[in-house]
Amino acid sequence: MTKQIDTLFSKPFYYIGFSVLNENGEECPFQSLFSNEQGSLKYYVEREMQGFRYGGWGLPRNTQYTIQLNGIEYKDDVRRVQILENGHIIIQVSVSESFFCWANSSRQSTLKGDRTQINTTALVEFTYNCVALLNRALQDCETPKKVICEFGFVGMDSNYVLGDEKLPDQSHFAHSWSMNPINTDTETNTKINVSDILDEDSVAKFVYFILARVYRMFGFSENVISYVHADGKKIDIELIKGIK
Repeated sequence: MTKQIDTLFSKPFYYIGFSVLNENGEECPFQSLFSNEQGSLKYYVEREMQGFRYGGWGLPRNTQYTIQLNGIEYKDDVRRVQILENGHIIIQVSVSESFFCWANSSRQSTLKGDRTQINTTALVEFTYNCVALLNRALQDCETPKKVICEFGFVGMDSNYVLGDEKLPDQSHFAHSWSMNPINTDTETNTKINVSDILDEDSVAKFVYFILARVYRMFGFSENVISYVHADGKKIDIELIKGIK
């Protein structure tokens, strides 16, 4: 799914793709992707989709998506969102200081050197918003059964690093002691039952699962994932909402 379009967006980029299938394993189309009526998926994406905080790392909102033959699309210098009528969602974001990395990441440090550091909060928050969009999009399918999720990085090299700093909230900030470039395995996929992602709690658990795999791409264990709920194994979005 993503391989077909990975040259159409500035590298390096982080992507998440969702393919919604019915009980027969066939593509499960979205029903209202070309409708401007209130309640439609298109209306939600353009006018109702919200991030979790003002100025956060979210999906494009309060803007018109371009109508294409097979779906709708929004694209700017740092983000691209394609929602295809046949049940596919493709989301890409630039791994750069323009969006996904620390704004001051060009400054040298003992650990970082002259490499560019991925912003941990951006990674967690953006991933959460992508899965939240999937959760809403599933309501636009007639009989969704499974979702194939593909995610990872394209065009990455050792100049981009992820740190192991733990950011549970603003009052507990632990600086990175390690900053690792991505390993050779930069992309992966997984399947999930639609019944396992229909409420906020299951969304939080699925986001944690994705992030655990992402952290492994950089050689980190999942215990360094930020903004994890006290119960564990799920992202606590309230911690991110509390960031000033």
